[in-house]
Amino acid sequence: MTERQELLSMPEWTALAEHYRSVRDLHLRRLFAEDPARAGEFSLEAAGLYLDYSKNRITRETMRLLFNLARACRLENAIEDMFSGRPINATEGRSVLHIALRNRSNTPIFVNGQNVMPAVNAVLNRMAAWCEKIRSGQWKGHTGLPIRNIVNIGIGGSDLGPAMACEALRDFSDRRMSVRFISNVDATHFVEQTRDLNPVETLFIVASKTFTTQETMTNAMTARRWITEKLGADEAVCRHFVAVSTNAREVAKFGIHTDNMFEFWDWVGGRYSLASAIGLPVMAARRSAQSISRPSAPGGMVSWSRRARAAARAVGSAPGMAAMVVASNDMARHARCRAMGTSRWSAAASALLGRRGRGLGGGGGLGGGGLLLQAALVVLDRLRELEADLAADHAVQLGDDLRAQLALELLAFGALLLLGLAAGEGEHGEGAGGDEGDGGEAAHADSEGREGRIMRPRAGAQRCAVQPS
Repeated sequence: MTERQELLSMPEWTALAEHYRSVRDLHLRRLFAEDPARAGEFSLEAAGLYLDYSKNRITRETMRLLFNLARACRLENAIEDMFSGRPINATEGRSVLHIALRNRSNTPIFVNGQNVMPAVNAVLNRMAAWCEKIRSGQWKGHTGLPIRNIVNIGIGGSDLGPAMACEALRDFSDRRMSVRFISNVDATHFVEQTRDLNPVETLFIVASKTFTTQETMTNAMTARRWITEKLGADEAVCRHFVAVSTNAREVAKFGIHTDNMFEFWDWVGGRYSLASAIGLPVMAARRSAQSISRPSAPGGMVSWSRRARAAARAVGSAPGMAAMVVASNDMARHARCRAMGTSRWSAAASALLGRRGRGLGGGGGLGGGGLLLQAALVVLDRLRELEADLAADHAVQLGDDLRAQLALELLAFGALLLLGLAAGEGEHGEGAGGDEGDGGEAAHADSEGREGRIMRPRAGAQRCAVQPS
């Protein structure tokens, strides 16, 4: 008799099947009318997670029968067997101990009589130390430059888990670092993920337990050729590759020093491996504890305000209008840029455009709404550029509080711009620059020089394509 047949023949299962026929037509409105507090009874909260399962056709009797079935299947014993390191993976005869990777209490967990926690902690500590070297710039590539791009090569659990976590935790990432993932053996995937990367600043993480997984090693060899051909030396491999594996022999054969191999164990299943060394790209992307909320570089909030005011005044002038027309040529690029769609800057711009842009009328080739759209996109581009400059030149990382302030600056710019447009479209037909008199001309002159970069993205720039959002 198979396990399924054994389950279906159990009296506890039969009782649950009979109960289903009595509740399958129940409506949730009736259940909540009879018990308005059911959400409190049929919910759980732990570790910051809240599970509300009250919006299901279940009653106290349903839960009683389910618990009876769980006890009959000896679920509690199975849980204890897993935490005790017994080989509950019947297919491969292995322990299932991904729980050891999250055992921050360091309670001993044994496999074949050996406590695995010292080995788990040793790998996690090595990962943390290596990631700090990457973020601080201590780890240098073959040419002596620090690493700014990390590309993870894996498949299945060695790709999907860390890719999901990096995307979900993007707000907490170090924006100086670009983290990407390659899993598809189609060469197009590799080309697209590396086309805008500088190989001297790029490091690959090859994640394969056996270091023989066909898809992963095919992509790893492609990456190896890419590095050695671009840098002109096979010796570059040891500075631009690390491994997550248990096969030291194959890792060394590839050209990776085994000191740069982060191991995990056969009792870690692929789909549960994120908290193991497979999570190395997630750890590398994490914002350093040394990141600060406010820039110490010259400029600060006063400079941001001055730039916004100068830009708003300049828009009212003819050269300012021309600058907006030039900027509109880049709108298609912005629209296609995925980074714009997911960044905090984009959220601020969307709020500005959604609430203010639709209400603008306008005559002439660039109506008020179109002008505001173009102006906001260019200012947005400049804000992102300045953020990148701060990170690259001054090792400054903007915190959430400063981002919020800068979003307000963007909204303030929009308000000033609206005032300028209202003046320009009024009965006097004067632009905002004209209202300012000499001050407006001075501001415009300033915008033509140092401040003028707000209005004009750098020629040929592809910032959206290369910066993480």
